[in-house]
Amino acid sequence: MTTTNGISLAPPLEPTEADKSLSKKSPYPGPSEDPSSQWYYERRFRSRVCMEAFLELCAKARGEDHTCAFGEWRMGGFNIAIFVEFDDGVEWVIKAPQWVEVGDIRRLHAEVATLLFLSKIGIKLAPQVYDYSLSSDNPARTPFLIMSKMAGVSLGAALHRGMPKNGMYKTIEGLAELRKSLQAHACSQIGSPYISEYANPDKKTCSTDRLISVWCPHLDPALYDAYNGRDSLAYYYSQHKLSLYAHPPHGEPEERAAKEIAHCYLGLLLPSYIIPTATSFYLAHTDLSRSNVLVNPDDGTLSGIIDWEFANVLPPQAAEQYPLFLAHKSDFVDFFDDMFEDPAIELENLKAHYAAQFDDAETIEFNNRIDAIIKFEHLLHFADERTIENIDEVMNELRMANGLNSERPPLPRLIGEPVGLSDPNGTQITKGQNDNDGAEHAGQGSSMAPKCNPTSINPDPSENICHRANKTNHTANGDTFSTSSKLTNSSLQSKKTTQTTPVGPLQVRDACVQTESLGKFSKGSDLLPTFESTSASNVAEKGVPEVSERVTRG
Repeated sequence: MTTTNGISLAPPLEPTEADKSLSKKSPYPGPSEDPSSQWYYERRFRSRVCMEAFLELCAKARGEDHTCAFGEWRMGGFNIAIFVEFDDGVEWVIKAPQWVEVGDIRRLHAEVATLLFLSKIGIKLAPQVYDYSLSSDNPARTPFLIMSKMAGVSLGAALHRGMPKNGMYKTIEGLAELRKSLQAHACSQIGSPYISEYANPDKKTCSTDRLISVWCPHLDPALYDAYNGRDSLAYYYSQHKLSLYAHPPHGEPEERAAKEIAHCYLGLLLPSYIIPTATSFYLAHTDLSRSNVLVNPDDGTLSGIIDWEFANVLPPQAAEQYPLFLAHKSDFVDFFDDMFEDPAIELENLKAHYAAQFDDAETIEFNNRIDAIIKFEHLLHFADERTIENIDEVMNELRMANGLNSERPPLPRLIGEPVGLSDPNGTQITKGQNDNDGAEHAGQGSSMAPKCNPTSINPDPSENICHRANKTNHTANGDTFSTSSKLTNSSLQSKKTTQTTPVGPLQVRDACVQTESLGKFSKGSDLLPTFESTSASNVAEKGVPEVSERVTRG
């Protein structure tokens, strides 16, 4: 027996034919549902939902006097999927959030808007929306999305069933075609898809609202500043700040202090990383994992993509534009260890095949430097994993791949410590710097790095770290930073002159305050978009809301 919350539960059993015959009014659990998920479904979800209403809503949306019955239900990380089968064999899926909080409604809203947009531009690889409600004010008493069930099985399941090796290459070709289709419908704003009230049937563009990040799904989007706008640099600054909420530094005080300095330094590097001329942005699924990619198990033909709730419109250089299951070598090698003779070589072959599908210069450059992009943006999103050393390593990889648009600031170091380092832009740092050199340049700083006023810093993690950096001795890369010493000048104007003087932690700290503020575009405490309680009893009957350009709210 298994105990959950003090309640004894029997082990899960495979549904019998009798169970399935009685499923007209009650879905049965899928074979992978454990006792805890079954307990939650029965005691928390089903008790607040009118299940019979779902059958009525499906029958009404289908029309033509069809009847339907429930199939199995499956629990995901945030939602419960309930399968419905009609009398002629057609299958639909009902997706409802496990909880009804602001973040859950925002994710559902984003998924509905994404699917409507994909349907509008003729993408057949995403589910078709038949009905939805973004509030609990409906007969089912819960927000929901009713959509078609995509054909095929997950890529992971197909491989375990013995899909031929060349099937992976067909899957890759399908994913490349999907990306090219999305690139053909560029958008003017970064953010999460949004159902716009400003309909324009002639425009096939995606309206966006404040971004819901796939990198911190455990955080309620209401708790962080989510970017929505036309500036790639501001987007990356917002992600830089968000990393402190999502994956804050841990460890002993000295270790945390070193990571905080690394965080500030990474903020200084963002202007040299972004593509400043980018004015078009593209919709990305952001989670193209083996479980979300559906294929024909016989030959690997791509048949569908599911779970679009974290879809974002992003800069063309964003790592999320790349298939996730090709992005991380260690994960790929572990999963395919018993399927391929040499998984590492197979991965490189698949990536090369994916890159060969594109002929536009923008995507070719992106694919050529994808390894360095993935490493950099991983550090961008995981503050706890950053060190000066791994930032320096990744920036060197980007430089070698022509992935930087300007010279980057030098590594943080205290004057008086042994130099013996190379300038990050490839020039040997001049030895013999002394405290007087630092005093001579003190206070100049960067044009974008005003002096930090500790009394004006707000009490949130992303800004307190700058204040603590002013008081603490920091150790990183073998160098000790002490704020009692005189520090060198930090200048982002180094792209005009050869930088031979390392930057000090106070300058890193001061620039950090500015970079964090650049990434903050929310209107005061108004962190949430205004969602109307849209409830469509039938999309076909009421009309699909147009997905069009939306003016950014002040």
